Amino acid sequence: MLCGCITKGIRMKKIVYIGFTLLIITSISCKKENWWFANTTVHGKVTKYCYGMPMGGFTISLIRGDKLSHKDQKLIRTITTGSDGYYEIKFYHGSGTYFLDIGAYSIVNSNGNNDIFVKEGNDEINLPLVPSNGNTGIQVNINNTSPFNVNDSIHFNITEPNNPFYYQFSPSNFPSSFTGQSIDTTCFATISGCHPLLVKLNWEVTKNNITTNHVDTIVCTEGVTTQYNLNY
Repeated sequence: MLCGCITKGIRMKKIVYIGFTLLIITSISCKKENWWFANTTVHGKVTKYCYGMPMGGFTISLIRGDKLSHKDQKLIRTITTGSDGYYEIKFYHGSGTYFLDIGAYSIVNSNGNNDIFVKEGNDEINLPLVPSNGNTGIQVNINNTSPFNVNDSIHFNITEPNNPFYYQFSPSNFPSSFTGQSIDTTCFATISGCHPLLVKLNWEVTKNNITTNHVDTIVCTEGVTTQYNLNY
């Protein structure tokens, strides 16, 4: 009886030992996915660039893999910012590239791109964002409705007004110039930036050796192409 109890005890110890060993192996194999093995903390604040307001409830994804080719990408974690716009992600930063995905938004940074790579360690990344605005655009229809002679000319350009808003025009055929009597054409540009999407249109018209300058501010509607008729 005593020997049987000892044998059972030894077997139980072996089972416990094997189970504990498997637990360690499993934990190590999952090391890259578990926060308790974290060697990196990426954190910061998400704001609306235009107004500096925090963006609460904004979704950020941490991804491992090649950002450009989209090869071998793996979602590590997805989190949502608090009402104050702050976020924090703890994770194990192994070999390879890690980056933040911010969906259909652009980040305003000094290098002019949307690369948000995460470095190992304590990495603070604040995200001043602007929306992509979908297919927002402006189309200027130019028509010489009162021709004088073949020397009639018009030169025009679009710019952002003098305000703290952020804009990007691309691709575009502004500025442009046209000379002649039978001018009936269009110019188009896509716009991304802050609301309201304001565009400043400047144009210069020369007829009969007389030059006049004009300016107008256009409010563009998000997601559509705003038409502007420039008759001269």
